Amino acid sequence: MSNKSSERKRNKEKNKLLIAEVKKQQAIYGWTYEEMEKKIGVPKSTISAFMCGARDGNEVRQALTAFTEALNKEDSGQ
Repeated sequence: MSNKSSERKRNKEKNKLLIAEVKKQQAIYGWTYEEMEKKIGVPKSTISAFMCGARDGNEVRQALTAFTEALNKEDSGQ
């Protein structure tokens, strides 16, 4: 398997895990894509496309990762 192919596969797996985490946080906090857009500065259409797997991008992944990490810190009282 080529390096690019391996990297794409790893990114897809990371995306699946991140999507699951974002969905969990949405269930806990009741966040909408509009609210997330305001919090992380990524258009809700981009968030939606990422969440359904139609879009892959480091920028979206990094923003959503930072968002979920911030919420997890709030939960743990840090």
